[in-house]
Amino acid sequence: MSTACGCRPEGSVGQCDPNTGRCTCKKNVEGLLCHSCKSGTFNLQPHNVHGCIDCFCYGHSTACTSASQFAVTQVTSTFQQGDDDWRGQYLDGGELSLHWQEERISLPPDNADWGYFIAPSKFLGNQLLSYGQNLSFVAVNVESKASPSFNLILEGSGIHMSASVSPQIAKDTNPTELVFVFR
Repeated sequence: MSTACGCRPEGSVGQCDPNTGRCTCKKNVEGLLCHSCKSGTFNLQPHNVHGCIDCFCYGHSTACTSASQFAVTQVTSTFQQGDDDWRGQYLDGGELSLHWQEERISLPPDNADWGYFIAPSKFLGNQLLSYGQNLSFVAVNVESKASPSFNLILEGSGIHMSASVSPQIAKDTNPTELVFVFR
């Protein structure tokens, strides 16, 4: 949305006022042409409804800039050719065999003990690029009529974080497929 007033489309909303020539800036944007981020924000982007994102420097600074050399990447497992190196593990740490069917893996349904999925190496290590992204998974053939929840556990570098996640979306095509999203 380029305007005759010269408003920056990534930082402005609507057209400029034809009488005053003023641009209407997005929430985190300032300047006559809506061309710069307000203090405490950074990374002016057209797809951001606020224009810029708040700094996340944990209180150390309000002067943020975007790092160069970073690119958006998605790490996924589609299970097209196998289990994609996912593993199963019992609560006591013992190995639990996974079942693979095209496009899905599962824990044994007849197993009385609880188990966990252990992610492959591509999901491990420095995941700085995943900051602000969603982690999602689909649970298939959930037999409970009540809304199930799962414990999501993230561990690394001496930090242990767990959260109970509940389904965000029931797929319209199959009510036994529930999508869980964690941010």
